[in-house]
Amino acid sequence: MNQERVDEELLREYACNGDLHQIRTLLTNKPNLNINSRNAMNGWTALHWAAKRNHTDVVNYLLDNGADRSVQAHDQSTAAHVCKSDALREILQSDTSTTSVSPCTDELPIIPNYLRHPVFPYVSPVTQTTPVTSVETQTITLLCRIADDPSETDFVEFDFNKTPAIGAYERLLIQICHELEIDRVDKLRRLPCIRVRNDGDVKRLKDNHMLEVIQIKSEEKTT
Repeated sequence: MNQERVDEELLREYACNGDLHQIRTLLTNKPNLNINSRNAMNGWTALHWAAKRNHTDVVNYLLDNGADRSVQAHDQSTAAHVCKSDALREILQSDTSTTSVSPCTDELPIIPNYLRHPVFPYVSPVTQTTPVTSVETQTITLLCRIADDPSETDFVEFDFNKTPAIGAYERLLIQICHELEIDRVDKLRRLPCIRVRNDGDVKRLKDNHMLEVIQIKSEEKTT
């Protein structure tokens, strides 16, 4: 996955955490970033996350900067559908919509690491008058392939940004799925024989480390 996809995932993470300062910084430094990009696994945009978490200031900022209210996730839900606040839902209703949108009461189908282990205190304490600074990055080059696949013995090379550290493991799995065009990673191994299991393991990855994706067959899972 290229750096643009990494930045898009960062935007969704900042929107989920309600970090308006980081969102403003990211979009200022990356003016061509697709603000309506969707997560590969559930189709949610940054606007979906801001709406779900009731971050009104983030919702308004995203809308002012080109976020599209009508973009649908994989289950055809818009940001207005996943929002639980009546006042915020009114903001998110499409101007062309003629039907009322009911709130979504379902549990999230996918719970990312940055929700299981959120950044405290969720929002940057920096005021709006603070000068914009560059987004911290720690990009490394990794090599990855599917283990025990005789049809694909070559490694795929890609860049991965290890910052922020929280949620890095899940972002890495998403990126690997994109790069290898697969839908899941059952296990991840750093060659020759080291398991990669969490954010701490990702932090220890360095340039040109070689990774292998292990996909467990359905019959193996049930035994």
